[in-house]
Amino acid sequence: AFSEWPNSLQTLPPLAPLRPIDKEKYTVRINTWRRNPQLLHCVDHYATCPGVAAVHIVWNDPENAPPEKLAKHRSGMVVVEDHTAVNSLNERFLVPDGGAPSTKGILCVDDDLFYPCEALDAGFFKWTRSPNRMVGYDRRLHD
Repeated sequence: AFSEWPNSLQTLPPLAPLRPIDKEKYTVRINTWRRNPQLLHCVDHYATCPGVAAVHIVWNDPENAPPEKLAKHRSGMVVVEDHTAVNSLNERFLVPDGGAPSTKGILCVDDDLFYPCEALDAGFFKWTRSPNRMVGYDRRLHD
């Protein structure tokens, strides 16, 4: 819940210096909810991007198991995280113990948004110049 967040960003520890992998690769975290065909298409796309080190799926469906194609994805870079205890959009920001991405650069997307690999790389390399800042692509509007 938002009320559990720190009152000030000064309470957060500073980001450790970037390692060589953090300057070259990033992790894509995909938040999903019962759109398996779309999710698989999304994973297939992001797994082909040269800058992507891993694709993490934030699985929020307590009634259905993730498709087997995800756990055995041909890229070998897919990690499925089980977030079924609570169905919340905020789950995308919580990393389970032992499931931390191998990179400091993390792109959070929904399974219904696709960005060209070149756009991801451009945002990532902008972030590497100022890693204590957030970089985004576009906002989501809901009526």
